[in-house]
Amino acid sequence: MPMQIFQMIKSETLFFAYLEIIFFYYYRRRKLLYELNSTGKYFAFKEQLKHSVIKIVREKFLRTSKFNNPDELQVKKKKLVF
Repeated sequence: MPMQIFQMIKSETLFFAYLEIIFFYYYRRRKLLYELNSTGKYFAFKEQLKHSVIKIVREKFLRTSKFNNPDELQVKKKKLVF
């Protein structure tokens, strides 16, 4: 019986330790997002990435000739959905 009680206390302590870690990371994430959004750093970072993403997408999906049949067009459209 005492061993079972010890096991319960041990598992409960681990549960609360994990819960504390989860809340700590959640708090840090919220704090970081607030800092990035309130100072405009997130917007600047997003604008920097936008040009690189556009360049990569254009390179990957570049097509110089017309589609021969509607099936090719449908396949291409399905690939564009993210």
